Amino acid sequence: MSLVEPDRILRDYINAERFMDLADVVWSTDRRNSRSRWKGPIPVGSLVYAKRDHVDRLFLKLAKQRSRIVLVTSESDDPVLEGSSQVSPPQLASWFS
Repeated sequence: MSLVEPDRILRDYINAERFMDLADVVWSTDRRNSRSRWKGPIPVGSLVYAKRDHVDRLFLKLAKQRSRIVLVTSESDDPVLEGSSQVSPPQLASWFS
């Protein structure tokens, strides 16, 4: 018997795939993922998933609309630091990473 059961890991642990499943909008993801990128306007109040490395492009899109969203980022080793040089737009109600 293996100590690591792949099905159990996918079912019981948080990972990028689980975040994407919960999101209303998957803005971007790793190239290895088969999910298609969201192309339309982002609906107000959406839970949006984005690969951490792609948030600059998302912020440019958000600046052109009034949608207030909750953002979840993953698939990166880069932290989200309060007071960092990356300014989050006022359309972000919350950002989890």
